[in-house]
Amino acid sequence: MSGFQPKESQHGNQPNALYSTQTKTKSTNTYTDPNSNDTFQLQTIADSSNESQESGLMKFMQNGFDNKGNNVEQGEPKTPPTPMYDKIGSMNYYKLRHADFVERNPGKSPPEYYLNYGDKYINRFTHVTRDKLSPQGKKWLDKALINLQRAIEVRLTFDPYLELDNDAFKNFAFKSHVGAYESAGVLNLSVMDKVQIVLTPDPWDLFSKEGIEQALQVGYDQAKVYAKNPLFAYEQIREAIDNREEILELVQEYYEKNKDYFNVNNLDKDAILELIMGPLSKYLL
Repeated sequence: MSGFQPKESQHGNQPNALYSTQTKTKSTNTYTDPNSNDTFQLQTIADSSNESQESGLMKFMQNGFDNKGNNVEQGEPKTPPTPMYDKIGSMNYYKLRHADFVERNPGKSPPEYYLNYGDKYINRFTHVTRDKLSPQGKKWLDKALINLQRAIEVRLTFDPYLELDNDAFKNFAFKSHVGAYESAGVLNLSVMDKVQIVLTPDPWDLFSKEGIEQALQVGYDQAKVYAKNPLFAYEQIREAIDNREEILELVQEYYEKNKDYFNVNNLDKDAILELIMGPLSKYLL
C-alpha cells in the first residue's frame, strides 16, 4: 500500500472527508461518583452512516484485524467486584482490579485489558510520555487517567458480570476512551501534544479495530471543533506546518521501531501520519 490519500472535503468548512462524511449520534449519560459525590458524563458515539469509506485506513479496517481476545465462558460471579472508587487515580488501579478478580473467581481468566492495556499504558504515559507534554498536556493526562478508571468503576457497579466476558469488557473499555479523552480536553491541546499522545500506544493497539475506531471518533469531533472555531483551526494548521519536520521525524522513529508490524500489515508512514494527524493530515502529506 502506498499510503492513505486524504480526500478533499465536500462539506465546506470541515477539514477532511474521512471525518466529515459520517453521520454520528452522540449520547451522554450522567453519573455520580459515590465516593466523592462528584457528577460526571460518559459519552458514546454511534455511526449511522452507510456510506463507504475508500481511504487506505478504511480499507485496512475492512480487511480484518488481529483480534487476540477470547471469550470467557459466562457464569455468575462468586462475589461482585470490590468497589475501588477510593483507588481512582492510583498507578496500581489496574493491577488491583486484576488481583481482585482472581481472588473472587478462582480458575477464571480476568479481563486481559487490566494488565495488557490499562496497566501497560498508565505506566507508559506516566513515565515516558508525560515529560514530552506541555503543562496543558500534563493536566489533560492527569484528568484522562482518572476518567478512564472512573468509567470502569461505574460500569462494574451496574454490571458486575462484565468482567466474565473478555471481549465484552474490552469493547466497553475502548468505547469509554473517547469520552474520557475528550472530557479531559484533548481536542483543545496543541498539535504537538496530540502527536505525542497518539504515538504512545503500540501499533497493534493503535491499528486494532478498536484503536482505529476511537481515532476516527476523535478526528470527527476534532473536525467539528475546527468548523466551529476557524481561528483555532488556523492556529492548529499553522502549528502543524511549522513543526512538519519534527512530526515527520517522530513518525519515522515510530515506523522504524515497529517496522516488522507495519511490513506484515502493508502499512507505510503515510498511514501513521493520517491516523495521528486526523483532519490535519492533508497539510503534511
